[in-house]
Amino acid sequence: GESIESYYHRFLKLMNDLKRNKHFSENIASNLKFLNNLQLEWSRYVTIVHQTKDLYTTDYTQLYDFLKYNQKEVDKLKAERLAKIQDPIALMANSKNPYASPAPHQDQSPFNQNILQQPMTNPEDITDPTTAMNMALTLMAKAFKLNYSTPTNNN
Repeated sequence: GESIESYYHRFLKLMNDLKRNKHFSENIASNLKFLNNLQLEWSRYVTIVHQTKDLYTTDYTQLYDFLKYNQKEVDKLKAERLAKIQDPIALMANSKNPYASPAPHQDQSPFNQNILQQPMTNPEDITDPTTAMNMALTLMAKAFKLNYSTPTNNN
């Protein structure tokens, strides 16, 4: 994502271009534009600014200074979020799947054909949203693996 410094410099250039073209906006308008276009990771601090600062009298450079002070915390939140979503297929592959049927145990003897297998839960019987989401992700991971694990000549 974009750093707060580069976002601020882009915003500052925009504001300078507006002033050069004799378009002067009120503090509240420029402050709201500045705050409302920040990345999602900043939402906590945008809320704090809305609750603690007077956006009619505060300048957006003062808002930048406040936000810059919290950059390390936002970087930490961003890293945690990226770690969670970085590789969802690997996450599913390493998690215990409550829907996977245990591998059937087959005796080496061809005469013993008693294979025990737990039935898979009927999707219509699932009422818990988390369970439904896990089942859907498991099926998507399996479909992905089946479709894309075979090498092709279409490089």
